[in-house]
Amino acid sequence: MDFQIKLLHLQDRGNYLIALTRGSLDVEGFEELFRQIKDAATTLLHYKILVDLADAACHLDSMEIDRLINELSDFWFGENRVALISPSDVGQYNRLSSLRASLANRGFKVGVFVETKAAADWLAER
Repeated sequence: MDFQIKLLHLQDRGNYLIALTRGSLDVEGFEELFRQIKDAATTLLHYKILVDLADAACHLDSMEIDRLINELSDFWFGENRVALISPSDVGQYNRLSSLRASLANRGFKVGVFVETKAAADWLAER
C-alpha cells in the first residue's frame, strides 16, 4: 500500500484533504490510511476529504468492517464530508459501500463514488 496525502485551501471553496492510494488495503491498511489523514488534518477545523481508492484493491469483509468501525469510534470525521472513490469493480464498490453504510450509522458523512467528478460535486455541496 502506498499513500500520498495533500492539503489544499481553495479560497472560495474551503479546505480539502486529498488522499491517493495504491496497492492492497486490508483492515490494517485502512487504519493506517485514516491515521495518516487524521495526522495531516490536525491544523484544519473544517475540511472535505477525498480518498481516491481507484488504484487500490480493498480487502474488507463484514467482520473486518465492524472491527475498523469500532477502532474509529472516537475518530475525527465529525462534521466533515468524506468521499471515497471506488475502483470500477463491482465487488470493490460493494465493499466500500458496506464501509460507507457502517460509517454513516455512526453519524459520519461518507459517500462512495466511481467517478471523481461526482465525488467532487458531492463534497462541494453545502
